[in-house]
Amino acid sequence: MRKIFTCLFLAFILNFQQQCFAQIFQSSCNPAPFVVDTVGANINWTQFPDFTLPFTIIYHGKVPDDSLLHMLHKGFSHVATSDLAYKDTLFPDQRAYTWTGIVNADSWGSNTGQPWWLIKSPWNNDVAGYRNKWMNRLNNIKNNWYKYNPPSGKWIDIIIADLEWSLHLPSGILSIKNDSLVPPYYQSLPNAVFVAEYRKAMVDLYAEPLRLAEDSIGLQTILSSYAETPIRRTWTGIDDYTWAQWTSDSTLVDFLMHDSTGFMSSEFYEKHDFICPSIYNFYNVTSPNPIARKYLGYNMFMMEANMAWSGKGQLVYCWTNYHPATSNQEPYAPWQAEATAIFPLMNGAIGLYHWVPTRYDVYEYYIYGLYRLSQYAGMFDGNQVYVRPEPGYASFMNMTPVWRGLVNGNNILIAAQNPFAAAGDTTVITVAYNNWSQDIALIGNETFLCQFQMIITEVADHQQATNAIHLTVQPNPAEGEAQVQIENPEAGNVSLQLFNMMGAYVSTLYSGHLEKGMHHLNLYTATLDAGIYLLKMQIGEMERVIRVVLVN
Repeated sequence: MRKIFTCLFLAFILNFQQQCFAQIFQSSCNPAPFVVDTVGANINWTQFPDFTLPFTIIYHGKVPDDSLLHMLHKGFSHVATSDLAYKDTLFPDQRAYTWTGIVNADSWGSNTGQPWWLIKSPWNNDVAGYRNKWMNRLNNIKNNWYKYNPPSGKWIDIIIADLEWSLHLPSGILSIKNDSLVPPYYQSLPNAVFVAEYRKAMVDLYAEPLRLAEDSIGLQTILSSYAETPIRRTWTGIDDYTWAQWTSDSTLVDFLMHDSTGFMSSEFYEKHDFICPSIYNFYNVTSPNPIARKYLGYNMFMMEANMAWSGKGQLVYCWTNYHPATSNQEPYAPWQAEATAIFPLMNGAIGLYHWVPTRYDVYEYYIYGLYRLSQYAGMFDGNQVYVRPEPGYASFMNMTPVWRGLVNGNNILIAAQNPFAAAGDTTVITVAYNNWSQDIALIGNETFLCQFQMIITEVADHQQATNAIHLTVQPNPAEGEAQVQIENPEAGNVSLQLFNMMGAYVSTLYSGHLEKGMHHLNLYTATLDAGIYLLKMQIGEMERVIRVVLVN
């Protein structure tokens, strides 16, 4: 209470006032706070209340010491791990699997000298041998990993093939042209034709394991592949092209997702029920290189660039550790982990696959992010509209805060973060949708997450503008009691209502007929919590909304 009053008392110092308002926002919007337990090597699942999310959220980590089912009560819908301790606990619709080692086929590829494995060549591979080894792996999973295997129907819900073994650029493709493993016919082709033939053959080879999975497992199982999405990109090279080029230049799309018969029409692409953009982070956030702080804009870019080329849903692979290519890896920042759980789902993802974590303390902040989002699960009921005020590319290039909105009916859910702020900074940004807008304050790097009821404050037309309603509250900030002064431009039925900052109704001060002119009403605030409120006056089609700060 003293802190809130002190902030308001020093309101003439803008930064203090903004930080105070931000704290009121956060305390109003967040679930009941608790200290994330980062002690020890295991996740403390019991610190989280049970919660669910309307998404596919895949857990790929080690078995909890005390219970095998914790994660399925803490927001996760599927488990993906080879740990046999899970075999007695998972039913088919709770199983997901990242199919690794496809190209080497459990060392068979290297032992038999397969060109795919040795030089990334699609020619002269023993495809029948590959299919046999792949089938052995799938049967092993089916027969040994799980206790509850149905006599018929699917035995696993999701299989995602880890296929990252091809040459992509013409220069790389041409580097194997004269290799002895490449058939002489292809070596004799002109360079441009060689590149085209390579790509065509590699698309067909990439589709082969998905064909096998479809043949042996059945169409009920959901299929996709890891990383080989339409746009393949790491940090480097994003600024080589404009956003318009990323979303319109088909040469920037990986050839595996399209072929000469038509764009986005390769058999490999068509085997995907959804696509899997992969979010890697290559720089420590304490690095002086500002690119490290661009992680959230980069994450949004990876999703949105692929949205431009594919209408299929996105199951986003994400990490709470840095890519192994990062030298001198430091612990992933908790605020990064929390935002990594929230923002992809606020940006339209159908789910998240968290790749094997290396630090389970930071992973707990990722789970906390899922828990925070679960408080607004009703917003994702299928009638939602996603609000992307600017592409992630713009934040990446300009180092600006990122916010995303989700609209459902008259409600809007806002997630926002300024990755570039220092710990004690307060950043005020305006979030808006159609005619609604709201100023919010971000504290440091914290992820802001709050739902509002959209109350339009702008005048509707010229008549309303020239006959503006007069509405004031004195004193403001108020403590205990305040006087409301209104002046209505015409006689009529007047409604005067109080809402909290999420747009939820609090009370009605007056409802009835008033003559044209000035009127005074009392606002008693002793029973209300301290914070910021919206006072809305409506007469006919006209309305006025002002903010009221209470320091009770």
